Amino acid sequence: MSVPESFALSARRWRCGDCDTWNGPSDTRCHCCGSPAQRSDSVTTPITPAVPAVSAVLEVHDETLLAAAARLEADWYTGPRMWHGSSGEPVTGEQAAGFLRAAAAVLEREGWEPGAFGLWEALDGHLDLKTVAVKILELVICAHTGAGAAEPRLWDLVPGRTAAQVLHLLHAGAAYADRHGPRDAAPSSPSRPRPDGRRAHG
Repeated sequence: MSVPESFALSARRWRCGDCDTWNGPSDTRCHCCGSPAQRSDSVTTPITPAVPAVSAVLEVHDETLLAAAARLEADWYTGPRMWHGSSGEPVTGEQAAGFLRAAAAVLEREGWEPGAFGLWEALDGHLDLKTVAVKILELVICAHTGAGAAEPRLWDLVPGRTAAQVLHLLHAGAAYADRHGPRDAAPSSPSRPRPDGRRAHG
């Protein structure tokens, strides 16, 4: 995954009135729910150029990391609890992965400035998707650092963090959702084997 040499120096973003997701100035529709642009709650934020990535802390397809995150999920969550949002509605792995990749695309396109426009803002969207996405990122971060808990939306505020590392975290989360998330959102579906041998919960 490549990271642009620099991000836009300024952006006028708008918040979707239907799902409360921030979108970029070039978006004519919400990247989360597809609603037409509604610019009544737009904001202009100065964006600094991206910091060149010296080294990426997280690898997007690190098999050891993803396996460690899966063990944490098994330890922390009972049954399908991991894959349900705050409202109690189920979320599939595909939906969560798409949400995380959309967040990465917004940061890559519009620019990342910790404390002004970062993970907290990029992950602000559909309630259930956001809830599950944050849980996924917590698994990935804790699998990487050995922490017992983490707030992923504050992860990019750590001094020395780079744009490349932030994007790698989001894409690693998407890779985890693709591999370990349920494929069927029906809440009554029993646990069933997947082609890769793992169990998927509906």
